[in-house]
Amino acid sequence: MLTILNYHSIDDLGLVTSVQPERFAAQMAFLAEHQYRVLSIAEVVDLLTSDRPIPRRRATLTFDDGYRSVYTVALEQLRRYSFPATVFVTSGHCGKLSNWPSHAPEFSTREMLTAAELRELHASRVTIGAHTISHHHLTRLPLAQDQREVADSQAELEQIVGDRVRHFAYPYGEQNDALRAFVASRFDSACGSDMRLASRGDDIYNLPRIDTWYFDDLLRLGGPDARTGRAYLRIRRSLRAARKALTPDAGRRY
Repeated sequence: MLTILNYHSIDDLGLVTSVQPERFAAQMAFLAEHQYRVLSIAEVVDLLTSDRPIPRRRATLTFDDGYRSVYTVALEQLRRYSFPATVFVTSGHCGKLSNWPSHAPEFSTREMLTAAELRELHASRVTIGAHTISHHHLTRLPLAQDQREVADSQAELEQIVGDRVRHFAYPYGEQNDALRAFVASRFDSACGSDMRLASRGDDIYNLPRIDTWYFDDLLRLGGPDARTGRAYLRIRRSLRAARKALTPDAGRRY
């Protein structure tokens, strides 16, 4: 099985989408010290769609939204360990703030990556992926508007980095059959928010990811490859499903 980690911002704000810089450094050190091979998202797709068994200790790093902290904080650690990563960018907010319409006020003041920073990340083994223009709840919009959000974001980012944008992440992990089909017609993969490890045969247009809010707990249990770590993930996934059933909009502010 394979661990796809889902970060957002590396900062000290204490929000559910925040990981403190010192904790991020410790997490990268754990992966290096425990001899995890960190893969690019393209390598993940190749492995999951092949007939090859997935070796132990395989992981990939993803960052949603496109916060500047990927450049100002995370990049130093990625370079230190030569780790590839993917950042899924809300293209309409490049060089602006994280104040898209669906964001709660406490999440809306962080700086976003600039075009120049995206180009430098692209040159530093960081894959640039699309995350729509405005980070809407796509399943609440007409399909034609969804398609514009997806396609225009891809086009804008390709113009910035001068290369194909091949990977996508659904805002809030929300999707439906029509949206998935449109994404599949334009991208090589898409990430969702199902909290579990990835395995061969998974839908590459709804890849599961582990929220890094829980990563420190996982590390205390030996990491995502340990039996205790996998058991913890199953419990957290069940609790999330129960919470979502009771409060459908819980956790959808970011």
